[in-house]
Amino acid sequence: MNTRSISTIQLFIALGAVLYVVAPDVFFGPFDDAAVATIATIADIILGIVKSRISASPATYLDDDF
Repeated sequence: MNTRSISTIQLFIALGAVLYVVAPDVFFGPFDDAAVATIATIADIILGIVKSRISASPATYLDDDF
């Protein structure tokens, strides 16, 4: 997974959380606004940590020599 795909996932999570808070009738089920915001925040934090670890790690290349 690269940083672009993680950023895309973060964007969809944020948009889903904002959409639910603004228009909760769009989604199925009675969820609490605070629960949705908490889950989105936790997921965003975890994905942000993963993204920073990916961008901080140097690229590894495999040798052609065995």
